[in-house]
Amino acid sequence: MNVLPWFDRETWRLDRYEWMLVAAGSLGVGLVTVIAWSTPFATFLFLVLPAVLLFITGQPLGRLELTRLGVWAGITILYVTLSIFWSADFMWTLDALWPLYGSIAAIGLGLSAFRAPPVNWLAHLCRAALISYCICLSFALIEQTTDHAIKRILFWPFQAIHLVDGDIAINWEHVSKVRPHRSNWSVTLLIFLAWPLLIFLETQLKPAEFRIGRLLLMLALAATVLQSDHQSAMVAYVAGWIIFAIARLNFRIAVLLTAFAWVAAFIIFIPITKLAYQNDLHLSEQQLPASFRHRIVLWKFTVDKIAEKPVFGVGAGATHPLNEARKDVAEKVPGTDFLMETGTHAHNIYLQVLYELGIVGTVLLAILGLLVIAAIFSLGQNMNGSYFLALFATWAAQSGFSFGLFEAWYVFAITFAVCLAIAAQSHWILVRSTAYQRKF
Repeated sequence: MNVLPWFDRETWRLDRYEWMLVAAGSLGVGLVTVIAWSTPFATFLFLVLPAVLLFITGQPLGRLELTRLGVWAGITILYVTLSIFWSADFMWTLDALWPLYGSIAAIGLGLSAFRAPPVNWLAHLCRAALISYCICLSFALIEQTTDHAIKRILFWPFQAIHLVDGDIAINWEHVSKVRPHRSNWSVTLLIFLAWPLLIFLETQLKPAEFRIGRLLLMLALAATVLQSDHQSAMVAYVAGWIIFAIARLNFRIAVLLTAFAWVAAFIIFIPITKLAYQNDLHLSEQQLPASFRHRIVLWKFTVDKIAEKPVFGVGAGATHPLNEARKDVAEKVPGTDFLMETGTHAHNIYLQVLYELGIVGTVLLAILGLLVIAAIFSLGQNMNGSYFLALFATWAAQSGFSFGLFEAWYVFAITFAVCLAIAAQSHWILVRSTAYQRKF
C-alpha cells in the first residue's frame, strides 16, 4: 500500500516531489553557509528530511541498538541537565540544553531514517548537498577575496530594517559595516561538511577521478580558509587532513593518536595557559595575532575561575551571564586593550567544560569522546572510518581555539555534518551491497 499516490513503491520511481525535497536540502546548506544567523533554522530544515522520508516510504522507525556509546551519551546529557540545580544562572543553563536535546534527537532520527531507504533517495539527497556545497564554497571564496562585496550589496541592507515599538524603522548607518568575523561560522561549517561529502563523492567517481576531485576540493577549501580571518579554522583544517592522511597509512595509529590528543586536550591547556601568560605572550604583538593574544587572557582568567568550583562547575552555559555580571568591574590587562574576563565563552571547550561542568563533567565528556572514537575504530578504514575520524579531529581541533560548546549554531553545525555523514555512509553501503546502477 502506497503512503501517497504519486509514490511507486516497486520501482522507487520519484517525481517532482523528490526534487522539492532536494531543493529544501540545498536551501538548507545554502542558508547555513551564506547567512550565519540562519544556522539553526537551516539545520532544522535539512533534518526534517529524514522524518519526511520515513513518512513517504512508509518505512517504520528503526530500532536503535542500546550501545555503550548511547548509554554514556545519556549519562552525560543527564549530568548536564542536573547542572541546572547548582547553576549560577538557571535560564542560561536551560537555554544550553535545547540544542543538545535537538542534536541527539536529530542524529537518532537520521540513524533510523537512513538505515534502509531506496538508494536513489540517498543519492539525490547527497548529490543535492554536494552541489549546494560547491556553490556555497565558491560563494565563500569570492566573498573572502572581495571583502564581502556581494554581501554588502545583497544581504546587509536587510539589517537596516528594525521594529521600534511595533513600527518599522529604517536605519542605514551600519549597513556597510560588514563584520568579516561573522563568516567564520560559515567557514567552520564548510570544513565540517567536506568530510561526509567526500564519502559520497568517492561512491560516485572512479578512483582516479575521485583523487582529482578530492584534491580540487581540498585546495578550494584551503584557499577559502586562508582568505578568511579565521586562523583557528586553518588549524582545524590541517589537523583533520593530517589525521586523514595517517589513517590512510595506518588506521590504528591514527585512532590512537586522536584518542591521546582528545584526552590530553582536557589537561594540557591549563599548564600551557599559565606558561603563556607568565612569559607575557599576550604582549607579543609582533609575533602573535591579536586574536590569539586575546585568547591567552581569556584562558588565563577562565583557569583562575575553575579553581573556585572545581568539582561540579558553575553550570552549563553559565559563562556568559557570569561574564556580563562583572563587565563593569573587569580591569584591563596591563599593556593591552584586553579585559581580564572569561568572555561570553572561553573560546576553548576543554577549559569551558572544566569551568562550567567541573571535573565530573570533564571526565564524562572525555569518556564519551573516547567511545565515539572506539565506534569509529569499529568501522575500520575500509568502511570509511578515516573520514569519520577526520571529521572528529576537525571538530576537536576547532573546539580547542574558538566557539563555545553550547552555542546553538555550533551544536547544529556538527549535527548537520554527522547526519549528512550517516546519509553518505548509508548510501555507500547500499551501493556496494546491491546491483544498483546510477540512472539519474
